[in-house]
Amino acid sequence: MPKTLAPRAPLRLVILALLLFAQRPIPVQAQASDAPHSVQWWEAGLAVGGVTALILVDESVKTWAQDRRSSGTDEAGDIFRHVGQPEVWIAVPAVIIGTGLITGNEHTTAVGARALGSALLGGAILQSIKTALGRRRPNEPDVGVWDFIPFSGNQSMPSGHTATAFAFATSLADDLDPIWAKVGLYGLAVGTGWSRINDNKHWFSDVVGGAIIGITSAKLVNGRWEVFGIQTPGIFVSDRGTTVSWHATF
Repeated sequence: MPKTLAPRAPLRLVILALLLFAQRPIPVQAQASDAPHSVQWWEAGLAVGGVTALILVDESVKTWAQDRRSSGTDEAGDIFRHVGQPEVWIAVPAVIIGTGLITGNEHTTAVGARALGSALLGGAILQSIKTALGRRRPNEPDVGVWDFIPFSGNQSMPSGHTATAFAFATSLADDLDPIWAKVGLYGLAVGTGWSRINDNKHWFSDVVGGAIIGITSAKLVNGRWEVFGIQTPGIFVSDRGTTVSWHATF
């Protein structure tokens, strides 16, 4: 296969999985428990502490990955990287939403809306964290793992590609029944995170942090979790369009 066509492979794989859809998508919001898991402060603290602890191994992981980097890993990384880019996490939900609108299937439309909303929410959250932390990327000269310069324009932590890939994958995995579809979606997300380390664009802790943000965003939008009183949005689809409402309790 010519290298110029390789980046299209993840998009084709995801679209194939969605078109097959195992023929039976799960109506997540219709089946979600009346009492979704409520994320506690100690859980959030544990996640932050875990990501911080991983900074201690960032340099070792970087060295290990770069010592094994080759033209083959670069080509594979180029494929996986696209899963965290708009041509996948916007285009695929758009296809699902369009299919639902054309066929008049409100559930299919809502599946696409949740997938897109999850990725957008994850992207918005991580962008604010990136800006606040100002961590330098591992490919910069004379950089150290603890080089954080808040509001400096440096945007290594967390990984945006990884966050959007995991938000997209988690949302669709929650909406699909077959285990092979779930494994395939999460595999693509993991590959996206790995590609950022292989390309030396992110530290290992950046990738893990991005994955946590992406999963949390999807679980919130899909109604599986609520975070500090913020509950899942309600998505209503009709002939006049799609309406999103959000509720929070404090």
